[in-house]
Amino acid sequence: MNSPVVGALLGLAAMTGTLVIVGRLRATAAPNLAERVAMHRGLRTPRSREVGPVGTYLALLVPRVLRSGDGGGDRLAQAGRAGGLARMRVDQMTWGGLGLIAGAGLAAWAVLGGATPFAMVLLPALGAVLALLLLDRRISAQAKRRRARIEEQLPDVAELLAFAVAAGESIVPA
Repeated sequence: MNSPVVGALLGLAAMTGTLVIVGRLRATAAPNLAERVAMHRGLRTPRSREVGPVGTYLALLVPRVLRSGDGGGDRLAQAGRAGGLARMRVDQMTWGGLGLIAGAGLAAWAVLGGATPFAMVLLPALGAVLALLLLDRRISAQAKRRRARIEEQLPDVAELLAFAVAAGESIVPA
């Protein structure tokens, strides 16, 4: 065996071991207060915490992509996007599908150019994940731009409110 192959195998073994260790640590960690309360209410079972190494890796990616319970709606409102979470899911399916198609086209081109057939599996999945992350980044950028515009206009709104109150209007109609 030549040294690049040995290095790749050692790297693969090290990463697999790291994922197994991290997955086991997460599976055996004591549940926090919210999880204990949820278990007593029947919303979650103790077994659902045992996710394994692949689940640990996906647990890092899925909340970033799906973001429904941890402020996804807040981010959409900040970005000024109409349609809410349902519209965001449609956008995610569209972007993910386009990424999958682009990855499949790139994989076909790479295999015809002499790459390994493993590219037919890896590149479409990578294209879909990258497209979803790009959509997430785009929504975050829209929210940041909108917040900046609002903060930029806040002094003008405060001044107009002060003028209206000084002219005799109450705060609510002003």
